[in-house]
Amino acid sequence: MGPPPDPEGEGGHTGPDPPLRTLRGEFTLTHADIALTQATAAVPGVTVRPEQVVADGAETVLVFTVQGDELDTFEQALESSERVLELLLLSDDADGRCYRATLGGEVLAVSTILTRIGVRLLDVVGSEGEWNVRAQFRSRELFLQLRDYCGAHDIAFRLRRLSRDDGEADWRLSGLTPEQWDTLRQAHEAGYFNVPREITQSELADRLGVSPSAVSQRLRRAMSQLIDAQLPTDDS
Repeated sequence: MGPPPDPEGEGGHTGPDPPLRTLRGEFTLTHADIALTQATAAVPGVTVRPEQVVADGAETVLVFTVQGDELDTFEQALESSERVLELLLLSDDADGRCYRATLGGEVLAVSTILTRIGVRLLDVVGSEGEWNVRAQFRSRELFLQLRDYCGAHDIAFRLRRLSRDDGEADWRLSGLTPEQWDTLRQAHEAGYFNVPREITQSELADRLGVSPSAVSQRLRRAMSQLIDAQLPTDDS
């Protein structure tokens, strides 16, 4: 018996690979060890955008920009921090200030966390002790891997939005069944959650072709699943 046929050879697939259906996510990360978190929490009038991170043994060098009305107070908070070994002002103009800081001790960086998992960082902004992140995932599995990593390392993860880059939402990422997602979507579009309500449960059931009790069960289970996915629990 000869070797198996080459799928790329005669009669096989010779066209280009299908394009990746990447995901785009917006979420918030919170952990005291993420670089500059304590300073942003102490001075809520500023926003911080990291630009470069270099880890060198026991030290981490971070270049970042700061904007806001309390720049002097923020700088004082950095200088008084035990983690900041050196602080150098690189620029000061109408767009804010740019610093290079050398940090000691155990330091987490959002860009490092995402890069190690294989997630593309699009933007990250810190304020009031939280980090608002926009990122691109090449697969659903990578999104789940990041979420699991955060849970395993006590990093608070709060998802704000997740969709495919073509704008299509993916109900699987919320843990919903297709029926729950469709019922929730149509209820929202029809004004079921508006005050006053613009469609009754019976009318929504007629639109979906199911019984009112089925609509009620789908909505309750869908909302319970979304709440469980978003709100912290005593076990988290």
